[in-house]
Amino acid sequence: MERIRVIARVEARCGGRGEERPVAIWMGGRRWPIAGTLEEHMVGPPEAGGPVFQVLRVLLDDGDELLLERRVPDGGWRVFEEC
Repeated sequence: MERIRVIARVEARCGGRGEERPVAIWMGGRRWPIAGTLEEHMVGPPEAGGPVFQVLRVLLDDGDELLLERRVPDGGWRVFEEC
């Protein structure tokens, strides 16, 4: 499956444990609320000390799915569609 980066901005809020949680995606001047998280995991390199990424597959309120990726702990979000 191919990933295509989407030009979008992620709106996020701090969760109960201080974790950043996405609540909506801004694309094309429109706000798309996130209806739920379908999958979430952390991806890191095999060697110690490299970057770790939080990856989420989210469901938007219109039924579309997107993949969100963020470098932990302080990176910005990147948005992808899978084709």
